[in-house]
Amino acid sequence: MYLGRRSYEPGAPLPGTTAAPTAGCQFSAVPVLPESPELKALGDYESLMRRGFLMQWTVPGDCAACNASGGQCRFDTGAMNAFRCYCPDGRRLPATCAPASVNSSIDQLATLMHPTVLLLPLVASLLLLLVLQDHVSADDCEPARCGNLTLRYPFWLSINNNETSSPCGHKAFGVWCSDGGSMASLRGSSIHVLAIDYTNDSLVASHNKVAGDDGVCQANFNISSSIALSPFSLSSRNRALCFLYNCNGTVPTLPDYANATSNCSTPIYAYLAGAYIWNTPPAIPTGGCEYAYVPVLGTEAATMTAANYSRLLKDGFVLDWDPIIVGDCPTCNSSGGQCRYDNTTGEFWCLCPGGRRAASTCAGPMEIVLCAELSLSGNLG
Repeated sequence: MYLGRRSYEPGAPLPGTTAAPTAGCQFSAVPVLPESPELKALGDYESLMRRGFLMQWTVPGDCAACNASGGQCRFDTGAMNAFRCYCPDGRRLPATCAPASVNSSIDQLATLMHPTVLLLPLVASLLLLLVLQDHVSADDCEPARCGNLTLRYPFWLSINNNETSSPCGHKAFGVWCSDGGSMASLRGSSIHVLAIDYTNDSLVASHNKVAGDDGVCQANFNISSSIALSPFSLSSRNRALCFLYNCNGTVPTLPDYANATSNCSTPIYAYLAGAYIWNTPPAIPTGGCEYAYVPVLGTEAATMTAANYSRLLKDGFVLDWDPIIVGDCPTCNSSGGQCRYDNTTGEFWCLCPGGRRAASTCAGPMEIVLCAELSLSGNLG
């Protein structure tokens, strides 16, 4: 072992090799904490590595400025792939919720105006009329049906099972309807939608890998990997259904265990544990077995035992979504608007009667953004 006296540089050769000749040996370098007291005892290299090393991160956006303006920091992994500041009024801005200075904007505009441009008020008035006439058209986003499901914002129905986005809902909430309209899946994935609870921002889903007749034989599958990088999360209302396998010839004998081998090639045993926590395995007696656990409906599990493992797998589990990601649709609806999602900017908006587009609600004064481009030539002065 050799302890370098210079900072660790990833990808760089071992520093100070002249002071530490390799003598024909191969070598590698790992970072350690510079303030470790073990540096004084070079022989204790295990402690050096156990104490770890420093890591730094670099993220886009000024989260401190966003928080100071009353917003919450988020990162849009969808169309924008950028930092966004979620504001209390439903806006999603690139930096901060602090309102821009109206007077400052007017002053800046005034500096660009030549005193002899007398026609500007007339041009602005004409453009304003064009803006008022150019309302946002109302897309056909009426609630759709798939089996016994009613799909409305933030969900939307993919007509041809190939659309990747729609103004009728958030990109991640697209539903493909197949098997003659009897099966709904999230964007054609293995996650099947069984029921939607719009009030509690949740849905009941099943995974076709474990919900089939031989699902118990594949129960060591990590369901949470199927929703990674999505706005959905496994609800704490789920229960954990555990499956024990590779038991080295031993058989769990406790009364709460059920033989779930069914048609599987190796013995499997089921155990119904408490609340499901995706990154915390249930503490259960396993003997010499390995085990995996999957989420199941807590309401169903309350009246069942591990022996009902097949029914529990088919009945699925609860997925939650964060309402701040999809916008405040109830407020928009209560103001007479219809909820829409701009997948280009990654922002929720409210379609108001008459076609007006609002940031969050149709209540309050009309917001108009006037964009004018003037091309002036000749001597103005």
